[in-house]
Amino acid sequence: MNVTASRAFIVMLGAIAGLLLFAPPSRAQYSAAYTTCVNSAGSDAANLTVCAQTELNRQDARLNQSYRKRMAQISADPAATTALRADERKWIRARDAKCKTDSACLLKETADRADLLTTQAAAASPSQSAVATGAQLAPSAMAATDAASAIPHELIGHWTVLRTLPTKTISCWGETEAKAVIGTQIIYTADSLQWKDAVAKNPKVTKNVITARNFALNNSGGGANDSNVSFKQLGITAPRATQITIEHPDATVTGSTTEIPGDSVLLRDATHIVFSVCNLYFLAERKP
Repeated sequence: MNVTASRAFIVMLGAIAGLLLFAPPSRAQYSAAYTTCVNSAGSDAANLTVCAQTELNRQDARLNQSYRKRMAQISADPAATTALRADERKWIRARDAKCKTDSACLLKETADRADLLTTQAAAASPSQSAVATGAQLAPSAMAATDAASAIPHELIGHWTVLRTLPTKTISCWGETEAKAVIGTQIIYTADSLQWKDAVAKNPKVTKNVITARNFALNNSGGGANDSNVSFKQLGITAPRATQITIEHPDATVTGSTTEIPGDSVLLRDATHIVFSVCNLYFLAERKP
């Protein structure tokens, strides 16, 4: 669920005052980059606003990732997915009513919500110990109660990332980070996912069919200025598509979230998949 505040950040006097008093955070859910940014900004209100907006984008991407993961975990229970979706919408309304345009408030509420959903997802997932780029996620790292399932045959093979897709999402990545993904390969075998040096072995895999309506509801915010994404934006013409989620211990390849490119995909057709990183969507093509 995308729940970012407006890209057109309206900085009111009260919000500026709040930012001036907003000390570098020590709480674990904020990124190290944000702490560095706040320390560098000092008492400069404009720079503090940039720090807060950038971190809000990071935290929204983290929230979106954990929400999608939780949805995949409970996808077999329609009542549970409906309840989670309703709870997320309720939270958006409460956050916006409380924070309005207060940057520090929006950031704190979004980070706290991301923490909650991340904790819930981790409780039902394999071991979530941090994994650095280049590390291999061995079978022993997976929770004993989570039997690994094979990666579907539709994915097995080499996929080359072609380009980004023009969605209306707010991403924690910029053009530089996006370009670093284009042209790279995602490799799937029956028991692994690999992107560059990041390898997930024997992951837990969830496969389900999602409708265009539910995809939009699950991945779009509730306000006019929030992110939104749809099948149409992704070039998916069918009313429903297969969604595959590959769970793995946290990775650090993106610098902002715990994702590995290709760990959550939509099958667009037999030779194309769509995946997102930091809430930025990419198209990949199967290669012989």
